[in-house]
Amino acid sequence: MNSGVDTGISLDCRLCTHYVVTWDPRWPHGCTAMGFRSQVLPSVEVRMADGTDCLSFSDKRINTKEELNRALFRGRHIDREC
Repeated sequence: MNSGVDTGISLDCRLCTHYVVTWDPRWPHGCTAMGFRSQVLPSVEVRMADGTDCLSFSDKRINTKEELNRALFRGRHIDREC
């Protein structure tokens, strides 16, 4: 999950669980979390609208508790109940 802090780097929606490719060639990119379609990646739309990274970003490559701990705590294992 993203903290919402403006890092200057746009998120890659194609790595997000909420990103979809739509059937409409005029609006090929979609976000199920925010419920819209766009001509550009949804993260770009969000950045243009409010100037920060998307708060709904959820990396689809992180799918286990251990992977989440590694990503969030840079290798330090944190025992916590999920």
